[in-house]
Amino acid sequence: FVDFPATVLALAGVPRPVWIEGRAAAAGDPGERRDPDEPVYVSRDRMDERIDTVRALADRRWLYVRNLRPDVPLVQHVNYMFRARGYESWVREARAGRLPPASAACFGERPPEELYDLDGDPDNVRNLATDPAHRDTLEALRTKLRDRAVALGDGGLLPEGSPLEVAVG
Repeated sequence: FVDFPATVLALAGVPRPVWIEGRAAAAGDPGERRDPDEPVYVSRDRMDERIDTVRALADRRWLYVRNLRPDVPLVQHVNYMFRARGYESWVREARAGRLPPASAACFGERPPEELYDLDGDPDNVRNLATDPAHRDTLEALRTKLRDRAVALGDGGLLPEGSPLEVAVG
C-alpha cells in the first residue's frame, strides 16, 4: 500500500508531501507516476493476531516471494477469518483430502522462496524457485529484493516491539 496515499492525493488534486514515499499509480502529474516497468515491492508482517514475515517483488513478468518465516504454514489460523463459513468449509475439505492440488498446497509447508512466471502461470500455481532453468532470474530478483530491504533499513527480522526495530525504521 505504499503507493495508496500518493494515489489518493493525486486523485484529489493535492500535491504529494515530500515525506510520502509512494508514487501515484493513477492521476496526477505523469512525471510523478510510478513507472509500470519498475518492480513493485510488497511486504507482510502481521495478519491480525498472527505474525508473518514475507517480502516480495513483482515486475511485468515475474513474481518473487521470500518467506522469512518458512516455519509457519502457508495458511495460518486467524481467528476472525476462520469463523467465516467459507474458511470452515475450506479447512473441512482440506482435512478430508477433497481439495484440488493447487488449493491443498495452501495447507502444506511454506517454501523459503517462490518464483512465478506471470505470463505462463498467472494464478501462481507452479513455483519455479528450484527449477535450474530459472536460476539466473531467481538470483537477480533475490538481489533486487535484498538491496531494497537494505536501502530501506527493513526491520522485518527484528522482534516486534524491539527497541532495535525503532532504531532501524
